[in-house]
Amino acid sequence: MTQFFNPYLLLVVIEADNLPPVFTNCPSDITQTIALGDFTSEVTWTEPTVTDNTGTQPTVFQNYSPGDSFRVGETRVDYFALDQAGNEALCSFTVTGNLLFAVFLHEC
Repeated sequence: MTQFFNPYLLLVVIEADNLPPVFTNCPSDITQTIALGDFTSEVTWTEPTVTDNTGTQPTVFQNYSPGDSFRVGETRVDYFALDQAGNEALCSFTVTGNLLFAVFLHEC
């Protein structure tokens, strides 16, 4: 068997990235009281962080940001991450706005 060395031969190994990005510190659901007479309330939270196994920062899309105003009822907040290989990850939580009612009692 004859073996030889070829200095012009380059072997490149490419590994497929099949792993999605990973969110950490995805917020829990939030309940906010909205004062009677107000239509909305500002809600804040600490934004989640996202990493990818390749070391590159995934692209993140979100439908709401901390400090946005929310109405009475339930609103879903989504953070969507997309890495360079097209793998996806989702961090979701719900913001619930409850209207504060005042009850006045008087004696008869």
